[in-house]
Amino acid sequence: MVFAQGTPRSGGKCAAAARREIYEESGIRDLELVRELGTYERFRIGVDGGDDRSELKVITMFLFRTREKVLRPVDADNPEARWVERSKVAPLLTHEMDKRFFLGARSSARVWAFLSFGFSASYVR
Repeated sequence: MVFAQGTPRSGGKCAAAARREIYEESGIRDLELVRELGTYERFRIGVDGGDDRSELKVITMFLFRTREKVLRPVDADNPEARWVERSKVAPLLTHEMDKRFFLGARSSARVWAFLSFGFSASYVR
């Protein structure tokens, strides 16, 4: 399963944006939407790793199912992708709000996780 978020481009739908992010950062196209997991807000991550208060992000997370196993990122800004055991995901997430959301969703989703480094999305297999 794939746990994802995406930012819509020019009025697009959130689920479509999540599918686009998954493809760009993992190369996975075969996706079945399981359900929307919820929405939360946080500030953008700044270059120093702290909150960049110039941009408040509204993030909607989704759970997708896929049969694909091979990861081939197509986004040059996010060249590395790997499958990660769900118990090891939270420490890899940069923002505290992302960690909290994942830990809450993890308990209900019971899935594995995939992370795309330098990412704007989190994924679960």
